[in-house]
Amino acid sequence: MAKATLVSEGKSIAHTAASDLAAGDVVVVGQIVGITSNPIASGALGALHLSGIFDMAKDTATAITAGARVYWDVADQELNTTASGNLLVGCAVDAATSE
Repeated sequence: MAKATLVSEGKSIAHTAASDLAAGDVVVVGQIVGITSNPIASGALGALHLSGIFDMAKDTATAITAGARVYWDVADQELNTTASGNLLVGCAVDAATSE
């Protein structure tokens, strides 16, 4: 049987900032989308949160139902419900109307 050793609970990962980051910045590392909770100076090591409930910018033309998968559009810097070309962030906890 294959074995695994717990390394971390996976709630956050260490990240060295390529530029100054403010608290609440959305950071993409490969296919991972993380959120800073504290500022991280360029070149400094900080944490990116991978779990939790966050209010994030969303595509205003998109209505999102509670429980729907949501994706980060790197180019537009917003959430939507389109998987193709975007990165999975998680599932919406609350519904959001198009606005």
